[in-house]
Amino acid sequence: MTITEKWQLMMSSFADIKSAIYEKGGTLPSGGYGEYGGYAWGVQSIYEPRPNAAQILYPDTADMPEAERAQTLVAFCTDVKAEIRRAIVGGGVECGEDVPLSEYGDKIRQIDVLRITSGSDVTIGEYGTPATGQLTAEGGTPPYKWSIFKNMSDPLPYGVEFSEDGTFTGTVKSVGLYSGRVFVVTDANGKTARKTISLFCEQRQLHFDVHGETRFKYDGQPHKLDVYCVEAANGELAGLDEVNFTVVYGVERAQEVTEKAQYAANINVWGNYQVAKDQKELSISITN
Repeated sequence: MTITEKWQLMMSSFADIKSAIYEKGGTLPSGGYGEYGGYAWGVQSIYEPRPNAAQILYPDTADMPEAERAQTLVAFCTDVKAEIRRAIVGGGVECGEDVPLSEYGDKIRQIDVLRITSGSDVTIGEYGTPATGQLTAEGGTPPYKWSIFKNMSDPLPYGVEFSEDGTFTGTVKSVGLYSGRVFVVTDANGKTARKTISLFCEQRQLHFDVHGETRFKYDGQPHKLDVYCVEAANGELAGLDEVNFTVVYGVERAQEVTEKAQYAANINVWGNYQVAKDQKELSISITN
């Protein structure tokens, strides 16, 4: 095999290496190194958020004789191969010095990437209830340790804490979407992965019922339902803010009714609460 053929053979393996890097979610650096010289960096980007693999400058062979040019490029490919091999081993895959460059793509595909598998939006509970939720990851070497990216100034929702095991605890005391929180998972070997996740705290769903009668005999006087919040009545909302609601009736949305008819009661709740989706319709009936 001539030196030119050896160089061409080595170069032919880079296409598969590039494909493997992209298949595993890696990226290639930008800059003046040329993509081949940055392939080790690209392999490391699969499992490291901030790659530090060496990048090798592509040689200037424009004025070299063909044989010298081929020799220079073989040396370049050999140096790049050594760096890619180190990056593959750093990713936890065995790759001996005798493994041909043509097999490096398959080696890259064997890297067990540590990654956060939780979705980009996580609901952690309703207002006034215990926070729930567990962030999940896979790959790398368990057990995992979780944290919030140290440079993030945005706090968690009020009342909520985040544990090293990836769970949310505490009592949800706010409502809304908290976007842009960056969570970090670290495996037993110190490898890390991070992901931006938005947290959603829902309004508390409440049910309503009626004290006393819902059927009244027509007497020309105003009638009201004695409506109460079921959850507030049994003490579940103790220590939280007051539940404010109004009740209106019929298409006119009146707060008092006198005419003989069947009226549907519409409950309006605001702030941190909403009427439960399975709430049965309340009604008042005024008969002869």
